[in-house]
Amino acid sequence: MCVGPPFGHPPTCPWVAEIGRAPIIIIEMTKSLKPPLDGWRLLENVVQLTGQKERQALETCLISTLREMIGAQELILYETHDHQGEVVFKSVVRAGAKAVAGEGKSKRPSPLSQDWGLAECVAQRKEVMRSSAQGVRVALPVFGPDGVIGVLALRCAELSERHRELLMGFVLIYQNYLNLLLDNEHDTLTGLYNRRNLELRLSEVMSGEPPPQRRSCDRERGYCLVVLDIDHFKSINDRFGHLYGDEVLLLFSRIMRKNFREGDLLFRYGGEEFIVLLKNVDEERAKCVLERLRRAVQAYPFPQLGGVTVSIGFVVIDHQGMPSDVISQADRALYYAKKHGRNQVCGFEELVREGKLADQEREEGSIDIF
Repeated sequence: MCVGPPFGHPPTCPWVAEIGRAPIIIIEMTKSLKPPLDGWRLLENVVQLTGQKERQALETCLISTLREMIGAQELILYETHDHQGEVVFKSVVRAGAKAVAGEGKSKRPSPLSQDWGLAECVAQRKEVMRSSAQGVRVALPVFGPDGVIGVLALRCAELSERHRELLMGFVLIYQNYLNLLLDNEHDTLTGLYNRRNLELRLSEVMSGEPPPQRRSCDRERGYCLVVLDIDHFKSINDRFGHLYGDEVLLLFSRIMRKNFREGDLLFRYGGEEFIVLLKNVDEERAKCVLERLRRAVQAYPFPQLGGVTVSIGFVVIDHQGMPSDVISQADRALYYAKKHGRNQVCGFEELVREGKLADQEREEGSIDIF
């Protein structure tokens, strides 16, 4: 209800009434000020998109929203990755489109990505639009802090200027919100996943239920949890200062990225401690991978220090019960490695088989989890 204006004011809205020195603005909302129905639907879609808390849910919401609003026949959201100087496209969400053979596996762009101008979109960092008898194809870049991190590709019979503006607007909203989510789940210094994100990822792995849009065959793949600790890191901070210690952590995280695969999940747990979820490995394969990393760290010429070593403990994820149980076992294997000489890889199952580590309570000084 609109309260009438004070005596002496013209009977129009909005009007301003002064109480003391604080002005009060009262606006009468009439039917003429209400946005049209499609405007309300637009706002609902924006609210729904920015209400997502997980990246996969956000991506799925974007695709379903655009398909409804624009009427696109095909929509595919790609992640972009650099492989030896060449851009590789991996589809993460699709609607109305069938998977292309080898897509996401091949190190070269698929014929579909070439037809849609994905490589051109990344190289030029701008929209690419192509028209043909089959309709209109559009590729839009998605930007992250360090450049293009994805491409949205769509095909529709026709694309009006209004729909094109809606498309670009929603991609910008998605891009900004995605970067907020990425900032929230990554460590500021190293760029690896942070501790806050670990519980969610580990719970997904142990539940056997892959995140939305992940392939069902992922359930059948084995995982190992790895705990890594840089040896004598406190003395590095004491001798050279925390700024140099941060440089060591940054270089160490780069070595990790180089030696693990794209599907492996890398976390900075805190301080000089890191955790890795190794995907599609058994105990023997995990130890080979971790030995390769240990040797890479030992051989790396860290400035001023010359050499840094790392101690590693790991365990195969197999019906441990709770995420804390898995980390407890890997942590005990790490503690054994630190206690018996450092600069080595120790597996929990192997230590138990050899009688070197009993099935007992966690050692004092181990990592606290959750």
